[in-house]
Amino acid sequence: MTMTISFLKMALLELMKELDKVEITPILAGGYGLYLKQELLLEQGTRTLLQKLPEPRSTQDLDLLLQMSLMVDYEQFVSLRDVLLRLGYQATERNAYWQWEKNIPFMDGGYDVIVDLLTGDPAGWERLLKLEGGTASRRVRPINPNNKKDSPKFHARKTLEALAFEENNIPIPINGSLDGEDYQTEILVASPLTYTCMKLYALRDRIHSDTSDFGRHHAFDLYRIVGMMSEEDYESTKKRFSDLAEHEVVEECLRIVGDLFSNADSLGVLRIREHSEHEEDLQLQEFLEGLQDLFPKEKP
Repeated sequence: MTMTISFLKMALLELMKELDKVEITPILAGGYGLYLKQELLLEQGTRTLLQKLPEPRSTQDLDLLLQMSLMVDYEQFVSLRDVLLRLGYQATERNAYWQWEKNIPFMDGGYDVIVDLLTGDPAGWERLLKLEGGTASRRVRPINPNNKKDSPKFHARKTLEALAFEENNIPIPINGSLDGEDYQTEILVASPLTYTCMKLYALRDRIHSDTSDFGRHHAFDLYRIVGMMSEEDYESTKKRFSDLAEHEVVEECLRIVGDLFSNADSLGVLRIREHSEHEEDLQLQEFLEGLQDLFPKEKP
């Protein structure tokens, strides 16, 4: 885990150094965003909703949410692609062209860092965007104003569950050594509201899949997301969910919570208990009460 974090930090610093030059500031989600937030909370001694949190963990991905202002700016969007290419990233065959991969040489095989490019609901921006991918239309890119038929072979993945992803982002400082020189910058990390919706959807999609560890990591991360909220975070997130109660994503999250987290014997709780890092003193009942309070059975 320590080595994974070191590679991800180096990759993120290297990427942000280049993006700072072209004034692009994406929003970090995924496991590494949660890791950075938990490290910051520990450093600041912030009191959180749950006192018993698992050790910080991450994945090998850097999940970047791209704001709509970037998605509709063709020149800026292409400059993001050029940064990735310049740093040695290549589009993966399995998810071209919204997933990019780079091998960092280390010992025998090196380490593969994956960058996933995501964006939210494009509603209201359609005239400036090209949606591709058949009936699902999951790939999004800006329309080239000079040549509407030209494709930059570069996309973001439409992620409807990234609800309100441009709101209440958390700025987190990051620093380290690049090419022998210290570099420091700031990354925006997604809000608890956005994280909660994304993780509930991910768990829903993987909880019965043996190729995805039956969603155990997503269930465990959901515990972490709720547990890391401060009292202020929790109250503001609860209010925002209430404001958005009629939104289809919130309604689906309500259904997922009802199906997977209705009581201590529910499948979602079982997946947390099955996780390799589960400890008996995790505050599962408090977690359940908090999640159910965010998504009450009766709409406010």
